Amino acid sequence: MILKMNKLRFGLFIVTLGIFLNGFSQLNDFDLSKYKQPNLERQSLETNFNIGGHNNYEKAPSQTNYGFDEYGTNQYSGDIYLNYNHFLNNSEYQRETNLGLDLSSYFYNVKEDKEVSFKDNNILPMLYFQRDNRKYYNELSFFETDLVLNYQYNNKKRVSNSKNNLQTHTILAFVPLKVGAGRIEQVQDARHAIYLFNELSKIDRITPSKSDEQITEFAELISKLKNKRFFDSRLRRMAELESVDSFLISKNYVSQQDAKYFTTLSDFWAYGNKPFRSSGTRFSGTIIPGYYYYNYNNPRDGLYFDAGKYSFSALLFNGGIELKHEKPINLFWQNSIDINCFTGIIEGKLNDKTSSGDNKMRLPNIQLGFYQTIGFYPNTRTDISFGYSVQYVQLFDKTDLENEVFGAEGKGAKAATDLSINYYISPKFRLNVSSSFFYIWQESVDKVIINFDNVAGSNYLLTNFTSNANGYMDYFKEKEVDHHFSISLTYSIF
Repeated sequence: MILKMNKLRFGLFIVTLGIFLNGFSQLNDFDLSKYKQPNLERQSLETNFNIGGHNNYEKAPSQTNYGFDEYGTNQYSGDIYLNYNHFLNNSEYQRETNLGLDLSSYFYNVKEDKEVSFKDNNILPMLYFQRDNRKYYNELSFFETDLVLNYQYNNKKRVSNSKNNLQTHTILAFVPLKVGAGRIEQVQDARHAIYLFNELSKIDRITPSKSDEQITEFAELISKLKNKRFFDSRLRRMAELESVDSFLISKNYVSQQDAKYFTTLSDFWAYGNKPFRSSGTRFSGTIIPGYYYYNYNNPRDGLYFDAGKYSFSALLFNGGIELKHEKPINLFWQNSIDINCFTGIIEGKLNDKTSSGDNKMRLPNIQLGFYQTIGFYPNTRTDISFGYSVQYVQLFDKTDLENEVFGAEGKGAKAATDLSINYYISPKFRLNVSSSFFYIWQESVDKVIINFDNVAGSNYLLTNFTSNANGYMDYFKEKEVDHHFSISLTYSIF
């Protein structure tokens, strides 16, 4: 008899465990890509405080002997960043606006053959604006008109045996025009719904088994609640929790209301809605006209920086294709891929105010890029992302000596990896730690250095361009390995 009772209890335990695990499996296996957002409008304002640095080591053939010269750089930086974001999503429009103010500075020293050669102090305030405006003519086909504006001021002081003070102004503007097909939607509200169902099921306060339709219905409620605007965040939180609680009760999901139920609901409502998750694929053909202006002013003797005053202005034009793919693999993993292929041309003019000379530049080019990021979201407070990318740029020489137009022939590639970890100290306060490695190889017939990092709409710009380019060096080749790290604190005002 006792044996039969034990078998019966064991059988009931197995059945109960099976139902329990089946409920979790059903929730965790929900396909986030199935969720289609209702009309949505979100905005946020964040401040970011960042400290970071990087260490660099280079070894190159000596210009004075048959050996090698060794160069080392140690850099430390501080940054305060304010960013406003507005996102609108409905059946006809997807519109996103970013406005940023970046107040950054960095300090570094350079060693040559293990001796400190000089020290730099830099201040680089920057203003940034970007508007993406995507109009859908049917469920998948769209026409997009974007705008990118960027202004940066740089005040660099170099100290060694003497002092130099360099000031530059940089303006960058793009107007990308795109025609394409496909749609990418934010799906973090579905993820939030699953988190709430899961945690309340774990403490036996709601029934564990939920269908896809029930998850979607709850996610739609979450999306609608997040759309509402409140001037008082405390009142917002109270109204949202009341609505969620009323929904769960009206559907007869709640088995017991007590302190444990409310504290769990409150905690996972506060932490379960971040970070953003996306799903979908978008492909587009793109043309990107743009303008670039660079003003250089160094009144000193040029011991460390090129002395003089000059400005460089250029019209930029690129055309090509872009592919963006977002796949939420499951509740915990995300796969993001970006591919672009562009051909373009830079038509520029250098106005040297010290020598009263002008130089014109024509530089056709090809740009290829592949970027992939894997995201991992183990819980509501932590997210980890690992990414890698490969970029390639080819420059074509179209020098026209008769019309005093010069070009450059060259090529370069960059391979990079990066790791980023976010931890939410509170719903509004986030700690970020990031680290990245990259390898750059480039060579050109003339010293024209490719700036792989200055990318806007898949366009690249040249760095360190002066009147000496295409003149004082017959051949340029560089290999560089870099490591960057940063620690930052971000506070969400709303």
